[in-house]
Amino acid sequence: MLRTLQMADRLMNAIERGIMALVSTIMIVIMVTVSLDAIFRYTLNQPLEFNYDLVQMYLLPAVMLLPVGFMMRRGGHISVDLFAMSMPARARQLTLGFALLAAAPVFGLMSMRIGFLAFESWQAGLATTGVINWPIWASQAIFCIAMGGLALRLAHIGVNNLIAFLTGRSELEISVLPSDDDPSREAI
Repeated sequence: MLRTLQMADRLMNAIERGIMALVSTIMIVIMVTVSLDAIFRYTLNQPLEFNYDLVQMYLLPAVMLLPVGFMMRRGGHISVDLFAMSMPARARQLTLGFALLAAAPVFGLMSMRIGFLAFESWQAGLATTGVINWPIWASQAIFCIAMGGLALRLAHIGVNNLIAFLTGRSELEISVLPSDDDPSREAI
């Protein structure tokens, strides 16, 4: 069982590292296109007409939503954690295990619902109106993938914490709390 949990964690970490590489690339694309848009707009009076919709519909949602599982696994999200940090380890494992397992199906349902909407949009050929007719399904697919990935990560962390509670093996716990490695991070 321990080997299966560790293998699942390694697989999810590898996928999330790939997603973070993609997100980093997307951030560079955003910076380049926004900079080029500003340069062209103010020097040549010819803005990039596609830039606003591209960034707003696809790139920013991808940058903001795709890393949620990565951040959850590493405790990098914004949290109010004073109560959780003051709990005994076993109580924290039990509480987090149940809470995350309760949240996972909600995000899974969100992912499925948005996935169905994306599929219907793709079948119907729905697109925005404007200078460029952007497909709506692609924007919805970003949300679907992000919520599905978060649901899997929540279930994984929840199961690990519950098993850590049931077996008393604290090495199985996956904490979603910020680490104490660098006290200066807390001041930021």
